[in-house]
Amino acid sequence: MEDDSITRNETVILEQIENYYCNFYTSDLTFSETAHDTFTDNVESPKLSEDVKETLEGPLTYEECKKILETSQNDKAPGKDGYTVEFYTYCFELLGNDLIASFNEAHEKGELSISWIIRV
Repeated sequence: MEDDSITRNETVILEQIENYYCNFYTSDLTFSETAHDTFTDNVESPKLSEDVKETLEGPLTYEECKKILETSQNDKAPGKDGYTVEFYTYCFELLGNDLIASFNEAHEKGELSISWIIRV
């Protein structure tokens, strides 16, 4: 509402809330490639050494994956299959090596096998 009047009309109240947040999250700024380049030219971002890059890009290891599971929050399912962190933690000794081999093969090939694709 443009004035300072008070209303109890739910439709008007909801419209005002919607307008407020639409305006709040709207920017009049437009993207300028020149402004972007000027800003980023002066930003110094740290670079990884070649050794660190190699370490990060290498295949997954059993120890890495086990550590990730140990630090993951319980009662969460990391994928669409619904299997929780507790499931993977409990079964990791049995399934871990096969899962890791599958992950590494998918990374090497650059694609997931058809059995990994779940249709929802």
